[in-house]
Amino acid sequence: TATEDPELDREVQAAMRSFGMDPASSTGVKDEVEEDEYFFDEPMELEENDERIGEYEHMPLLDGPQHPEGTDISNKIIEADLEDLGVTLHVGDSVVGEGVGMYLSTIPGVRMSVLPSYTILCGYAIGTLMDKPKGDKAVGYSFNEPLNTVLWNGKPTQLGDVLDSVELSSGHAELLGHSTERSPEGEWIITADRSNKMWAFVPDDPEMDEDGERIVSWQTLGQYCNDLAFPAKTKAEYVDRLSSNKLNLMYNLKMLDGKITPVQIVCIITEDLRVENSQPVEIGCSYGWGYWQAKALENM
Repeated sequence: TATEDPELDREVQAAMRSFGMDPASSTGVKDEVEEDEYFFDEPMELEENDERIGEYEHMPLLDGPQHPEGTDISNKIIEADLEDLGVTLHVGDSVVGEGVGMYLSTIPGVRMSVLPSYTILCGYAIGTLMDKPKGDKAVGYSFNEPLNTVLWNGKPTQLGDVLDSVELSSGHAELLGHSTERSPEGEWIITADRSNKMWAFVPDDPEMDEDGERIVSWQTLGQYCNDLAFPAKTKAEYVDRLSSNKLNLMYNLKMLDGKITPVQIVCIITEDLRVENSQPVEIGCSYGWGYWQAKALENM
């Protein structure tokens, strides 16, 4: 289990503070970092008469399930202004199915919020690596490509670059639960070492208040997100629908006991995105086809 870390990455700290929380315990998948088409890397909020609005109107627009106009989200758990991002995050009854969902809207007075890809929206989990999933929030832990993207020193970084950096500074690079070696061409070969029995990142049990209610935490908000690409009958259908999700999960890696170690999972924006809706829109996170196959087997 990850322990308290006073050296949280600046970006994670900023995101937590914008949620109105003090940074506490730390921890934190798109396959490769693509060049930013719009040439910006910081969230922006634009007011009604901002002359820059036209520059971003061709960007992908947040669109998705909504409650009927004029109605509020029922059984709302939280409504928090993420001031650094220019958006309000809501959690309450889902539009698409049973249970709760996560929503985004612009902060009142903001005409458009521009969120670059890889913006950290919220945390998903602090947890423990185990030999098998436990509960329905566990996330598979396995890397097989140097192009896999992770959070390193607060920035999205290709795993191969992380290994290069660690090798340069310490003479060798060890990734927890994996074997790493160089090919004859000098490229990293990354293989999950199943003998270590670290197959799944299992979130810690939620904290409860004195009334037995779950305490809402920035670190675990992502667990309220639904996968809007599901239901789907086939993997191909699921993949075709992935564009309906605007969030993905990313591991935050740190050096612990001389090894590159996953300490947290965060939810990141998958593509450059503009948010213009004042009415909350439900936002989805991709769980992966393998997750739904495993769930189907559990129910057989």
